[in-house]
Amino acid sequence: MGCGQPPGHLKDLAKRKGILFGGAIGPEELSDSTARDLVLRESAAITPRNALKWRTLRRSRHDWSFAEGDAIAQFAQTNDLKMRGHVLVWNPIENMPDWAVDVPHGAAGRVEAQSLMETHIERVCAHYGDRIASWDVVNEAFEPYSGDLAPGFFKDRIGPEYIELAFHKAREAAPHAQLVYNDYMRWSDKYPNHHKGVLKLLETLRKKNIPIDALGIQGHIGKYSGTENDAHWYGFLKEVTAMGYDLLITEFDVRDFARAPDIGSRDANVAALAKGFLDITLSFPELKQFICWGLSDRWSWFRQSEPREDGELQRTAPYDIDLKPKPMYAAIAAALMAAPSRDPATI
Repeated sequence: MGCGQPPGHLKDLAKRKGILFGGAIGPEELSDSTARDLVLRESAAITPRNALKWRTLRRSRHDWSFAEGDAIAQFAQTNDLKMRGHVLVWNPIENMPDWAVDVPHGAAGRVEAQSLMETHIERVCAHYGDRIASWDVVNEAFEPYSGDLAPGFFKDRIGPEYIELAFHKAREAAPHAQLVYNDYMRWSDKYPNHHKGVLKLLETLRKKNIPIDALGIQGHIGKYSGTENDAHWYGFLKEVTAMGYDLLITEFDVRDFARAPDIGSRDANVAALAKGFLDITLSFPELKQFICWGLSDRWSWFRQSEPREDGELQRTAPYDIDLKPKPMYAAIAAALMAAPSRDPATI
């Protein structure tokens, strides 16, 4: 079900307000001409969905595979698109290549893990150079319930200082780039300790003059419908920006869990959630980048990771599987048009 004639390409609506808009892509979009056309029509920036993650780049300790990332970087360069890098350090052991479990704990393991992390950052940043203008340096470091740093490969072997070490190495390896801490911050008061943990980290990094420029808000919203708290979310973002950080929406989509009898009702629910979140988040002029985690339901990660109980396809993106615009598209457009103008994004 579409939403009629779009009010304008999202990248153009965003540009008028000083915002860089785009979508995450992978080999699937590059191999499909209609999908490529959609990306180019709507996007001024792209993020590789999985191409720059450790499991893709390093299938064995000494075997580097840049082919997927290079194809996306070439697509960006050919079409004058900005490119974001995702992600240099992602702590959960399940997100590391299988061979990484052989790195021991203890003093020897700490030296090896730190060397592995810093070498990885150095090589990946050097490989892409100024083709990548913004990096998610560290991703999802916290336990959502407690707000404590989560256990995982780097935390367990190096210690909590792995975050500071990662940002120092990233600045050294990519002096031109915007450096971002990225997390699945929720538009909700259901996990207040998560917000507190992130605020404490950002405050500590700022006091120590750690080279970090911005907070990346993933924006995978919708599962926690009914607990959204506008005042709490606004207050959290106000505290972040008061420290001097910029904001980004890095992975936006909306979980479609509404128990509705028809697609129209489901799409209306998704669009309303998108508009509510974006009206608050885009009200901050410090936010100058906005990336959807895929522009079409055709490649939504929710299809496998969080299927609906009724077996219906989740409708999480601004375009449906047939690459037709949905009410969510109109909601994003309306939020962009209502957002205050800001100095243009410079990445």
